[in-house]
Amino acid sequence: MNQEQLFGKAGLHWLDICLTGRSCIDLGSGTGIVGIACAKLGANVLLTDIDHPDIIALLEKNAGQNLLPSKVSDGLTIVNTKSQVLPLEWNSPAVIPEEIQKLAPFELIVGADVVYSMETVVKLVDTIAALADKRSDIWIGHEHRDPRVSDHFLVLMKERGFKSKNVKRQAANPDDPDYIGDHVALYRFKLGK
Repeated sequence: MNQEQLFGKAGLHWLDICLTGRSCIDLGSGTGIVGIACAKLGANVLLTDIDHPDIIALLEKNAGQNLLPSKVSDGLTIVNTKSQVLPLEWNSPAVIPEEIQKLAPFELIVGADVVYSMETVVKLVDTIAALADKRSDIWIGHEHRDPRVSDHFLVLMKERGFKSKNVKRQAANPDDPDYIGDHVALYRFKLGK
């Protein structure tokens, strides 16, 4: 199964980017599912989260189990094993470890469920700005918990020169078991020209 087939199967026809060979950082990776998916689609991924031994150990375990150079049960042939796990604390102003600075700017920056409090969005936006350039494609997905936090995030990104686009999903049926509702948003950002 290739990237186009996978996106079609998942209903992601609108995803118009090729990940093969692209440098990618997954911010606030958690279990690593987003970064692992990007790596399976060919990106060179850096999975990051807070500097806590249990979280980093979980990321390393999940990446190790899911990014082996072999055919896996989901039918995808893994085309890339150039992925690594490093701790990254978000700060304002951003403090990027030298090991990560050497890899920046990233062509793809992803984050899932990373917009959740007023304090963290300031740190997140500063971190994104430190890791991006005009070539960077930034995808942030999050659940709308507090509209003030979501709005503040969008304002801060705009102030840093990022243009956003709310990615529209196909109309969904609330009776569909996979329906996730309108409380989940996916934004795509690029630095303005």
